[in-house]
Amino acid sequence: MAEKIVGSKITRSRSEKLNMKNDYIALLDDVELDFSWRQEQIPRVIKMWEEGYSLEKISIEMKRRIEDVFILLYDLSLKEKIKARKGGLFGSREDE
Repeated sequence: MAEKIVGSKITRSRSEKLNMKNDYIALLDDVELDFSWRQEQIPRVIKMWEEGYSLEKISIEMKRRIEDVFILLYDLSLKEKIKARKGGLFGSREDE
């Protein structure tokens, strides 16, 4: 185990914390992707999802890459903050 002593704490590398045993980690080095969001943005994304907006429309409205929005929606789904919906990622709104 690769431990570091920081102050009086012993820390482990991120891969060890996540129990990663493989040698390829998807998306790890893609500097163009940004999966960080401000807390005040989340309710707007959830509302747009519930109103049937497509992944593409949400990304345009939020001024974010489709990949960033997809990962947020995936995260929200895993945490049961959004539910499956008619049209899935393509949405169900016809006024787009």
